[in-house]
Amino acid sequence: MSFITGLKNLFKKPVFTFIIILFIIGWILILIGYSFIDTFYYNVVVFQMIGVLGGYALLLFLISFFKSIDKLHIGVLIIVFLVSLFIVLIFKRFMTQFSDFFLITNQIVTAFFAFKICMDSSTKIDDYLYNKPKSRKVARFLEFLIFAVLNLLIVSITWRILLARLPKIAQVSANIFRIIIWIDLILIGVVILRLIFIKKFSAYISLFFILSFFYILYIIIDIIAEFIFFDTTYAWYSFIIDLCIFLYI
Repeated sequence: MSFITGLKNLFKKPVFTFIIILFIIGWILILIGYSFIDTFYYNVVVFQMIGVLGGYALLLFLISFFKSIDKLHIGVLIIVFLVSLFIVLIFKRFMTQFSDFFLITNQIVTAFFAFKICMDSSTKIDDYLYNKPKSRKVARFLEFLIFAVLNLLIVSITWRILLARLPKIAQVSANIFRIIIWIDLILIGVVILRLIFIKKFSAYISLFFILSFFYILYIIIDIIAEFIFFDTTYAWYSFIIDLCIFLYI
């Protein structure tokens, strides 16, 4: 219900709705170029349009520190758009770096909120178990243990499947899996230290490992999709998944 309420509140603000619709249109135009219209001029036009839209969003983001965007007059919004268009024309030669900046920023921000969603989901389950005094200790210990074992199984099985069926991809992804394992071990160490010194048990951490691993696995598949799938169908599935994550965030 909170998700539906959030969407209703979002679409009550015309400026935010307009910007989101423009980004979705730009997203679809990129996919059309990727799937159907592989021509230089089409890609250039879409590329420049995304650059203008990105510059417009960046200027509005900076303005939002001083005044809420949904309270800006339509004339101000038009002026900001013209300024963003003018800036993009001036820095046209740096358009590639400009688009790369927005792409990296989008990935970082999306990943931050995606991990927050994983954390919120795992803590909700932990809070539910914590609010049952009679079975609190046993239930939360089982929560930590069961999800920890599941996490180890999921990571190891995923790695074995990659190693057996996609050895080149496994080789490329090896460092990512190592980083995941080290982060998990460090966080478990922190959980144990908190339990020893301040008597607080973060039982939700093992469930967070599983949820975050699925998100990381999705990112890995998204990056290596060209080597796994032989047509552009996956790009459209990826778009739908990314759009759902985007709207949920």
